[in-house]
Amino acid sequence: MRKYQIIYEDKHIIAVNKPPGELVIPGSGKDREQGSIVDNLNKYLNTVLFTVHRLDRETTGVLLFAKNPESHRELCKLFERRKIKKIYWGVVYGETPLTGSINIPLHKARKGKMRPAKISEPKSLRALTHFRTIASNKNVSLVEIYPVTGRHHQVRVHFRAIGHPFLLDKFYGKIIPKEVREEFSKLVDRFLLHVVTLKFKHPFKNKFVEIKAQLPPDFKKVIEYYNLSQITTIK
Repeated sequence: MRKYQIIYEDKHIIAVNKPPGELVIPGSGKDREQGSIVDNLNKYLNTVLFTVHRLDRETTGVLLFAKNPESHRELCKLFERRKIKKIYWGVVYGETPLTGSINIPLHKARKGKMRPAKISEPKSLRALTHFRTIASNKNVSLVEIYPVTGRHHQVRVHFRAIGHPFLLDKFYGKIIPKEVREEFSKLVDRFLLHVVTLKFKHPFKNKFVEIKAQLPPDFKKVIEYYNLSQITTIK
């Protein structure tokens, strides 16, 4: 049975450090055979958890679940009202600006993708992402990302839109030069995006909760290889 690193738990909430390559909820077709994190946790803990947010298959880090319907309802409200502060780390192509904001509406595209919306396009979705650069070296930047909205593929599409896609992103990273992609692929087999921190006011306690997740080994390997060493771990 698949086990997960539990990084926070109380009688209302549980959070795990999501590993790469796993679905948060059951998929379809061949993906259904793989199972999902919520199913595996339910079996492991002999309980029924409620999903309050999702992460892409390759994305790692803080993943939050509710333990009962009341907690699920309140946590969903926090996400919908943007009351949960999210901090991500990512590795992208090129030398990114020291700081920046990406305010580009998104629109659904084919095959589950997203794309920047055209001006005044119907059904476009507001999307806002702030970021700062931690370190850059050899066509690669380590960035700290603060998504304000939570659109599907938002961070990946936004960085693609400003010319700094995630390396090895099969959907949005094809503009990266072949030699850069090949060098990166010798270290890892996925794009690197990690939820470092979720911070929010606990819906049932009069205090703020800050949940942090350590970087996975392959992420640390890339930081070391490219000497992105201003910060090498999450405290």
